[in-house]
Amino acid sequence: MSNGLGRPLRRVGARLILVMLGLAVFGACATGRTEVAYDPGAPRSAPVARADPFPYAARPVTFSNHVLLEEETADYIARFLTFPSMGRNGLPGDVLNARYYQRKAAGQQSLVIVLPIWGGHPYPQAIVAADLRRARLGHVMLVDGDSAIIDWDALAAAPTGPVFADTMREIVNRVRTSVVDIRRMMDWAEQRPEVDARRIDLVGFSESTLQLGGVVASDPRPTAAVFVMGGAHPHRVLATCYGPPADVRREILPRFGWSVSGYTAVLDHLMAPMDVARLGSRIDPARVLLVEAAHDDCIPEDARDALWRILGDPTRISVHAGHAGSFLAMTPLGGNHVRISISRFLARVLG
Repeated sequence: MSNGLGRPLRRVGARLILVMLGLAVFGACATGRTEVAYDPGAPRSAPVARADPFPYAARPVTFSNHVLLEEETADYIARFLTFPSMGRNGLPGDVLNARYYQRKAAGQQSLVIVLPIWGGHPYPQAIVAADLRRARLGHVMLVDGDSAIIDWDALAAAPTGPVFADTMREIVNRVRTSVVDIRRMMDWAEQRPEVDARRIDLVGFSESTLQLGGVVASDPRPTAAVFVMGGAHPHRVLATCYGPPADVRREILPRFGWSVSGYTAVLDHLMAPMDVARLGSRIDPARVLLVEAAHDDCIPEDARDALWRILGDPTRISVHAGHAGSFLAMTPLGGNHVRISISRFLARVLG
């Protein structure tokens, strides 16, 4: 071109080609997997949770209910529900919002509660919820994750170590409160005449596996649980992961004169109440599916191993990619095999 746009357009084209090549490489990696099936005959070393680590006083569940006519289909009625939190969960208005897809079928149906990547990309949870509806696997509850529970900006802005500790304690309390909020969703489901309370499953992705771990540690009701790209030892994750955790480290380590090991030790003490590895589990490992990234650059291997062990060595699928790249296994580029595995697992468990 002679109008001066040639070089910029060629640069954009070259970048687009590099992005596409990168996605192709990531996608090729994401198609590979290693699967270790649950062995019911193997000795279970994981402790069973005894005392409820997230106790709450049961009371009638209040909620708002709005029918979403634009989402109604031949098989489902869609409702937008708002549940007031039991405390401060860090979400706008201290509520938990969800889209409830009620199946139009006679008799009681199972319910799958799909948890989000809080403040992250909506694709993984939305596509799995859509898969479950296409397969008509009972009712589906898709929890809204537009906002984050962990306030990364507040952690990065903490002027002193004690303020940082207080901020982290508040975040831990938010996570604990959100665990109770999800259990209250299960209370609500038990009251619904269309829901079979003996068949309530949960799916969590990345950060929401913190809440899912808290639920299975404290509540015997979930029929099954699917953990996708999660881990135990959240203090190890915050000390090594990229993205917002890395931004926090860059701000506060030089400010406080902390080493990475010292920072990890501070986090270990503060985040212990939300570490599933210390809480135990109440769920049958035969009813757990664990999906992880074999080359996770966010969740360390010891944290992934600890989650697997505390859950009783359930079926473990390792996608041959990094943390973000493994989510491509939920897209056509990566072969969709993680989505297929989740749907097949839940269909088998729900019977």
